[in-house]
Amino acid sequence: QTMENFFSGINAGYDRLFVVGSIFGGTGATGVPQVVNKCRFGDLAQLPIGINLVLPYFNLDKGGNTNKEDSTIDSDTFFSKTKAALDHYRKHINEKVQEIYYLGYDDPKTIENHDGGNAQRNESHVVDVLAAMSVIEFASREQEELQAQARKSSSEPTCYIYNASESSNFSL
Repeated sequence: QTMENFFSGINAGYDRLFVVGSIFGGTGATGVPQVVNKCRFGDLAQLPIGINLVLPYFNLDKGGNTNKEDSTIDSDTFFSKTKAALDHYRKHINEKVQEIYYLGYDDPKTIENHDGGNAQRNESHVVDVLAAMSVIEFASREQEELQAQARKSSSEPTCYIYNASESSNFSL
């Protein structure tokens, strides 16, 4: 019901939607397509949509406070999950959005492995900042241009790829 209320308040002639999600496993990989597909019917069919797909930017400590055998999360599978998600997006999602931001980090930091709860304390990362900047970048686009692209039934999205590293210039 809450999602229905959210979508009922969107005006496709004025508003736009931007969704950020990681695609290396978890809710982002499956959540982003759900939101995009929800917006491609009825009054929202022409709504300009941008997405930010966050690629793996960390690894999990194999020991840590949670043994790998006890964890539901295994960073050894991040890249295979990313590859599968990218293939799914290419086939089913990309043509439904106007802009895609792919955001990664070429030197993943190893963090402690905790399956959520109070023990999971993820530090801020440059990827978080760049994801926020991509929202601002999409919001700065001309509405008329995005709407024209949204009206094309099978238009290819504009793609931006950012592979941040310690020596990168972090500008969008």
